[in-house]
Amino acid sequence: MGGSLAILQPLVVAVVAAAEPSVASDPSPMTAVLDWEEGPPGCPSAGWLQHAVEAVLARPVFGAPGAADVRLSGRLEPAPPPHAWRAVLSMRDPSGRRLGVREIIADEPDCAALGGAVALVLAMMVDLSAEEAELYLAGTAPESAVPWNVSVELSASSAHGLVGDVAFGPRLGFGFEPPAPLRLLVDLSVIPASTVESDGGGALFSAGLAGLHLCARLWSGDRLRSGLCGGVQGGWVYAEGRGLDTAASATRALAQVAVRAELLVRLYGPLWGQLIVDGSVPVIRHDFYFLDPRDRRRTIYGMWPVIPMISLGLAWRLDL
Repeated sequence: MGGSLAILQPLVVAVVAAAEPSVASDPSPMTAVLDWEEGPPGCPSAGWLQHAVEAVLARPVFGAPGAADVRLSGRLEPAPPPHAWRAVLSMRDPSGRRLGVREIIADEPDCAALGGAVALVLAMMVDLSAEEAELYLAGTAPESAVPWNVSVELSASSAHGLVGDVAFGPRLGFGFEPPAPLRLLVDLSVIPASTVESDGGGALFSAGLAGLHLCARLWSGDRLRSGLCGGVQGGWVYAEGRGLDTAASATRALAQVAVRAELLVRLYGPLWGQLIVDGSVPVIRHDFYFLDPRDRRRTIYGMWPVIPMISLGLAWRLDL
C-alpha cells in the first residue's frame, strides 16, 4: 500500500493548491459532518481533512450536524506489524444506520503520509448519492468484514457488603460485541483476603465471582461510550475463623442477579479507560457467626441485601 500512498498524497495536495471550482453533476450534492479523533502531533487533523475534502470536490461539504446528509467518523491508530498506521473510516445516515466501513493501511512511519489517502476516500464517500455510497462501501469493505468487536478488560474493584463493609480485588473481563447494539460480557472478580473482626472473634474472608452479562449500548461514539447491562453472577465465599474460633471454616456458594452501568473513554487507539458500577442482589444471603465459650451465637458478618461494586481500569478493544 506504501506505493499507492505516494501517488495519492501529491494528488490531493495538487488539488488543494489549484482549488479551481468544478460543476457538480449532482444538483443536490451531499453534505456531511466529520467526527475525527485527533491523533499524535503531526497527524492529519479534522480541520486539514475538511479543507482537503472540500478542495477535492470544489464545493462546501461540511456544515451543521443537524443539517448534514451523512456523518463521517474516523481515526488513525497504530497498525499491527509489519504495517505502521491504520485509518478506519465509517459512514452513517442521519438515523445512525451504518452504511459501511473503509480501512486504509500504510507502511510509512510518519502518520502524515496517510492524510492524502484519507482525504481522497472521504471525498469519494461524500460525492456519491446515498444509494451509491452504500453500494460502494459494501463493495469495498462489507459489513461482514468487521462484524465483531472484542475487548479484554482489567480493573481494580471495591465490593461493598459482600465480605465486610469494603473489600478490594482485581477484575478481569472479556467482551464480545456484534454489529447489533448489544455486547456479551464474561468477567471474573476475586477478593483475595479481607478480615472482619467481631467481639471475641472474627474471620478471614476470600471470595470469587464469575459473571455473564448482556449489555445494551446507550451511547457509542469514537471517544466516549456508555452501556447498561443485566446478568447473573455465581461463585463462592470462604471464611476462616480468627480469635476464639480459629478452627472453624466454611465455604458458601454465591448466586446473584446483577445490573451494571459502564462508561468508557478512549485514551489512545484501541486503549480505553473504563468505569463500571454494579448493583447485585444475592439470591441467598449468608450470615457468618461463631460460638462463644457459653455456646452463644455471635454474628461476625451478614451479606448486604444489595451489593454495590465499583471498578476502575482499562479495556483493550479490537475490531475483528
